[in-house]
Amino acid sequence: MNVNATGFMLQTMFFLVNHNATDLMQTVFNDPTPESIDSNEIKCYGAYGCFPIKYPWTSENRAHSVFPFPPGILDIKFATFTEKNRKIPKMLDLNDPFTILRAGINSTHPIFFITHGFLEYGGAPWLKKLTEELLTYDKYATVIVIDWKSGSSPPYYQAVANIRLVGAIVAHMIFSIYEELKLENLDKFHLIGHSLGAHMSGYAGHYLQRDFQLRLGRITGMDPASPYFAGTEEVVRLDPSDAKFVDIIHSDASMFVEGGFGIKQNIGHIDFYPNGGDNQPKCATSLNMACDHVHSVELFTESINSKCPFMAITCDSYESFKKGKCSQCNRNGNYCFQFGFHSHQSYKNHFNQGRALPSSSLSTFFMTSPKEPFCKAHFKVTVKVTENDESRMHGGEVGFLYLKLKNSRKENAKFLVNQQSVHFGPGMNFTFLAIGDYIEDIKSALVDFKHKSTANPLTWRVFTPKVYLEYILIESMEHPSSGVLKLCPNHGHAILSGDAVNFVSSQKNWTKEVYVPNICVCGTATNCEIASTGGIADGSGGINPRIVATGDTNYYSGSLTESCQPVSTGLPIAASNQSSCSKGLDRCCQPLGYSCGLRYPPVANAPKPTLGSGQADYGGYPWHAIINGPNNTFIASGVLIDQKHVLTVAHRIYNLNMTTVEVRLGVYNRFSNSSDPFPTLIYNATYVIHPSFTAKNLKYNVAILTLSGSVPLGKYPTVANVCMPNTTLSNITCWVSGFGFPDQFTQTMVKTISEIDVPLVDTATCQRQLIATKLLGQDFILDPKHFICAGGQLQKDACFGDGGSPLVCHVYDRFYLAGLVAWGLGCGNFSVPGVYVNVQSFIPWIQQTIIAETPTTKAKPTTTSTIGNTTISTVAATKVNSTKSTTPKPTIKAAVKVTNKKSTTTRKWKNPA
Repeated sequence: MNVNATGFMLQTMFFLVNHNATDLMQTVFNDPTPESIDSNEIKCYGAYGCFPIKYPWTSENRAHSVFPFPPGILDIKFATFTEKNRKIPKMLDLNDPFTILRAGINSTHPIFFITHGFLEYGGAPWLKKLTEELLTYDKYATVIVIDWKSGSSPPYYQAVANIRLVGAIVAHMIFSIYEELKLENLDKFHLIGHSLGAHMSGYAGHYLQRDFQLRLGRITGMDPASPYFAGTEEVVRLDPSDAKFVDIIHSDASMFVEGGFGIKQNIGHIDFYPNGGDNQPKCATSLNMACDHVHSVELFTESINSKCPFMAITCDSYESFKKGKCSQCNRNGNYCFQFGFHSHQSYKNHFNQGRALPSSSLSTFFMTSPKEPFCKAHFKVTVKVTENDESRMHGGEVGFLYLKLKNSRKENAKFLVNQQSVHFGPGMNFTFLAIGDYIEDIKSALVDFKHKSTANPLTWRVFTPKVYLEYILIESMEHPSSGVLKLCPNHGHAILSGDAVNFVSSQKNWTKEVYVPNICVCGTATNCEIASTGGIADGSGGINPRIVATGDTNYYSGSLTESCQPVSTGLPIAASNQSSCSKGLDRCCQPLGYSCGLRYPPVANAPKPTLGSGQADYGGYPWHAIINGPNNTFIASGVLIDQKHVLTVAHRIYNLNMTTVEVRLGVYNRFSNSSDPFPTLIYNATYVIHPSFTAKNLKYNVAILTLSGSVPLGKYPTVANVCMPNTTLSNITCWVSGFGFPDQFTQTMVKTISEIDVPLVDTATCQRQLIATKLLGQDFILDPKHFICAGGQLQKDACFGDGGSPLVCHVYDRFYLAGLVAWGLGCGNFSVPGVYVNVQSFIPWIQQTIIAETPTTKAKPTTTSTIGNTTISTVAATKVNSTKSTTPKPTIKAAVKVTNKKSTTTRKWKNPA
């Protein structure tokens, strides 16, 4: 990226800002010092409002405040770029609404406003590069470059004043677009500003709320300026109230007297501090003093289309982060977010997965490469030096470790482990946080040692320097579900300097397939030690040796310090109490934090599925929900998406002639659960149907149920929420769980939850195969916004009674919700896929509905129900219709031949469940 022009201007800016106003006017610009202004004065600019300069605009941290230049002098320009006009923009004019209509703005896709800072202009190279990247990401998007160069000239305090009026004018332009294009809200508007441009974007968001009662979707501040803004009131600077989502990048947050120009304090919903927020690696040898300040732009621009995750994690400080104290995503109060352009979706994913984020601003940290591409993956590396006789006799070495990680796909990632030289002495442990190329499914590593010789004669070597390593532990921050990988040398020899040795995994980690948040398993009695004094579990029913202590002496755990040796390849058995464990095994607990979309190990004393019946394992689909009417009358299936909400299909509940329903979670057998190890949870639920639901064609076929209480996620292995998708999945085999018809001869639903595996089918193939049945007509079009397809294999399909059942896909060790059973042309016919609601398309509506849900009727009184030996709070649910529209009841006349999972029956078309 070419930043030379920006660097020159910003160097001048530093000079200007570090001098008082009078000196600048006399020695640089030779302009008269501004006349004294009464701090109580206010200057008004017509429709744009009035601008006072008294407190808080003049304060201890903003000693000098002046009025903005008039709009005519500012001469703000709005250059509009789209896919059709990437090079030559169309200009918008506030006084001519037709310029908006002729600009080619696609209101169904993002509308970006990007802007510069002090001493810059709208044609800056970085603005052109950013525009290109945004249009490459979404060719239907619109990018509007705000050029306010006439107001960005010295002195600095005048430019600071000018952005107040620039922000007001931008707000009026956004409102004009909103009116001319007849938009419902500003959710697709994203303002991106650098330095002073970041605060100007905040002003625009503020004025939109004050003058038009509209709220921007998002503001991104790229290293917002510090002078005249740090320590001021929120109205003076960018703050989280200026948009629904505000993300901040701090790249030059050193003290101003040390040359830093960016603000250090948290001012967004998420504040990203790459490399601690200052002293960027790229700029370590640069003579350009603005390098750190501009680096925020480079990082954000790269993040738009990068395949690298650009992962950041919350931590109490950058120092703690570098020590590896915050390397586990979404555990121990540390949350991971994608940095930059995709941070908003990452933020929403936490919400989708049922996590309650802190209400205060989140400080996140990550490390970058000194050269492009800047994005790297983070690895926590723990090194244990051998303490045998040979190692002790040698005495250790000073130097650097290098790792070259490898996986089964022959991919590799090489990186330096320790940035500073370390003395690797016998028996010593070291933990480092290192960065390297992104890699998954690590199998082995080449470990290399480089000796560092110094002026100290004691470091000189006659023979080749070497180190003795017992093992290396590796944790990937970007791929937390892989757990802790333990690598050991495949021989007992030392690592000679310059001669890499292969380290391989010596154990299997069941946490890659199953997960036990706050649940206990049965482990070997002799090796499952109390608290933190644990040892390796290598016997039958062995526990994962990477389990750490809980701090509770009643709990047991494994240890990280055992020597390398094989462990049991079998899965551990979940234990609700000590009596669940066989003789010779103890109850050992896994104290990791809860996460969505993860199955549990097999549960001790659980019901066993009948072989060949298609029944699922007990607790195999902990997100599956049942919606019942009076007397346990089945209505539909659904899926738990967070602690308070279940998602289902609208066509099963939109025409209910009853006022009460119930939601059940953790159900294995619909009629008999008194002997189950864990209870069925029963809740009431108000529900909202999508306002655009159409029964005739089953479009917008979704509904949200709000439970009467919060689900205790992580308490029972039979109840968990599924992960919500952030993209439409494809080319993968997924699973459907449900209680639908088993075959044509049994015209009743099954008692025990069943499962089938079905491959996803692309839209074109699905449409062609459905038309080939001659039941839909040649003009039938399958809308991919509303539907996805899966199946088409003989005797493998959802059927009547499965409506609302979740279609889940296993991606990166978690289960993500791809669809809900919607309709089909038969059950299990060859080359006739089933049709499912495309859940990913409705994520925005789901989020908005959950945030803004306002039930129009009160819930029914609570009763109790005894399930097994546990009494669960139970209350009937009340139907809540959307206030936006009503849907007529359909008349479905067409009936077609329908094939069940194993045979055939007859049912109405598009009413499969």
